[in-house]
Amino acid sequence: MKKFFLFTIVLFNSVLVLASNLLQTNALGNGIGELSMSNWRDIKTGDWTIGFYEDGVVYNARFWKYKQKEQKKGKYRFLITDGTKDVSFEVNEQKNNLRKIVFDNSHSIICQKITTRQLPDYPVKDHSPIKDTHYKHRETVTLVGWMRNMPASKSEKRHFDVVYSDVFTNKDPLSTAEIDDNGFFSLKFPLVNTTEVYLDCQRAHILSVFEPGETYFLLCDFKTGERFFMGKNARLQNEMLRFGFIPHLKVKEDGESFSDFMERVKVHVQRCEESFKKQKVDNPNFSDRFKEYVQSSMKYNVAYAISQSKYSMPTFELPQDIREYLYQNFWKYPAKPATLYREMVWFMTDFLNDYTEKTFAETLQNADKMYKIGVTNKEKVMLARWDKIDKEMQIKFGNTTNDEEKRTIYQTYKNENSDVWNVIESISKKYATEIEAYNIRCYNFAIDSLGCTQELKDILLAARYSQTIERQCHSLPQPLLCELDTNVEMSYAKDIVIQEHLKYFTIEQQSQKLDKYLKSNADVLGIEDGKKLFEKITSPYRGHYILLDVWGTWCGPCKEALSHSQDLYKSIAPYNVIFMYLANNSPVEAWKNCIQEYKLTGDNCVHYNLPPNQQAIFERYIKLSSYPAYRLVSPEGNIVDLDIDPRTPAGLERLIKVLSNNANVITR
Repeated sequence: MKKFFLFTIVLFNSVLVLASNLLQTNALGNGIGELSMSNWRDIKTGDWTIGFYEDGVVYNARFWKYKQKEQKKGKYRFLITDGTKDVSFEVNEQKNNLRKIVFDNSHSIICQKITTRQLPDYPVKDHSPIKDTHYKHRETVTLVGWMRNMPASKSEKRHFDVVYSDVFTNKDPLSTAEIDDNGFFSLKFPLVNTTEVYLDCQRAHILSVFEPGETYFLLCDFKTGERFFMGKNARLQNEMLRFGFIPHLKVKEDGESFSDFMERVKVHVQRCEESFKKQKVDNPNFSDRFKEYVQSSMKYNVAYAISQSKYSMPTFELPQDIREYLYQNFWKYPAKPATLYREMVWFMTDFLNDYTEKTFAETLQNADKMYKIGVTNKEKVMLARWDKIDKEMQIKFGNTTNDEEKRTIYQTYKNENSDVWNVIESISKKYATEIEAYNIRCYNFAIDSLGCTQELKDILLAARYSQTIERQCHSLPQPLLCELDTNVEMSYAKDIVIQEHLKYFTIEQQSQKLDKYLKSNADVLGIEDGKKLFEKITSPYRGHYILLDVWGTWCGPCKEALSHSQDLYKSIAPYNVIFMYLANNSPVEAWKNCIQEYKLTGDNCVHYNLPPNQQAIFERYIKLSSYPAYRLVSPEGNIVDLDIDPRTPAGLERLIKVLSNNANVITR
């Protein structure tokens, strides 16, 4: 009887336990108990290992959905899937704030719950170096991310952007991915070496460093403030998330003496070093990569700020003692890889430009000696006059910060010396190839004289050739292609320049007719009054809004804006706007190349390339002070009293509002 009674009790208790477990398992169907909304790091490595959320798990640098969930007491069992692969794992009971996680019954990790917004200091030291591929070939970087709990004010933009500086071209490539309704995105882009990147500048404002061939997962939770990177090699990225941006030195101000500026440099450097020294004491396990990155970034931020300070000088030249200081402290000991330290390359470019600076007369005379181009005595006289005029203008420019006053100074000199201007413009076009070939030879010679590695030399030269192509909006002439082949050894650097060259070469070979979009200057011949010139150009389009775009082939911001033209056309298509482009001081071939490159050839596109004097008259009438510049002309022919920049969403919104509401206009 006692045995039967004891058996009954045991059986009853077993049923209770089973029922309890079943209840817990069923309850887990809509949640994951105390694991919900928690992230865990490996206590040995310090890496973010796993994150538990309502709909799935962040693991192995991607998001997995639950297929099965089970809880038994304090233990959890999960089967998760990423759509192609399933993973099972068990989370053991929490002990001393730690949990053991066993994956596929094969390997286990002891994890600690993350209670901070960024990963805390890593528990072990890391002496691995910054990856340097030596620019052999590009490898894909994969970034998967979750912009979680984005507020409505930040969710209007449905794309995640990655921007970095390409030191081979001096451009800023953009990679973008669509963010889905749950906040997830995924993108891939190629890098040739370890590179500094800017992530989602408008919302997340994250500065990081990516290495070729790596895969990263970024969690950015706008509600909790949590920001973590996951990946096999994501330590440097997490350290950067925690400690933010490098302090930047403000460049020399107008009127500030160089001695005062250099004293400010000294104080800035001392403060940065002391601050970082304290951080290293407080965080003794900083990785060697992070320490090297911070120290080199601080160093070349200072170098670039000093080199940029030449633009506060009347002659745009650095004093000789400052140049020597830059050479001894910054040029002689460059950091690697160059792709990581964009301000180092910018500083070196500034330094080389300052080091090779020559007057136009000196440049052309030396080009004449080198290439036997036959500069005439009359041209030499005009060159000497030009150098004198240019020096006087630069001094006067340096004594004023008013753009209108600078414009007046320039126009006065031009009017009083029109014969010099005409000759200089003529010979600049006539000898353009020889002048540029000589300048690049000087650049190459300066690099060799100052000394650096062949890798760095190839990067600097590639950027110089790319700058020539970009500035002239034209393919390289044969002499420069030969110089490129001789001077640049790195295959990747050479290929990048050739790609830029072929882009324009292809455009130049196209048979597309532009005549229907290009307006003849004969129609405005002899008109020297701003209002009359404005009326003559715009009157054929009465009844339409006209968006005036004043730009130049030499103007980087102008061309960046033109690259978004197709989006602009699409956005305001319902308003039947005429897009009227006026090119400032732009060679005809480069002008036509840009029109084709950016596809500025719609039926509602009109292009002018006025003679310099008429362009100046037109710009004064519309009160232009910078490039690019935009003005909206009403259907009645009046300039709308609104300064418009359609490159930005806000500017575009204002433009559409003006078009929709027919805002008040002013007549000039």
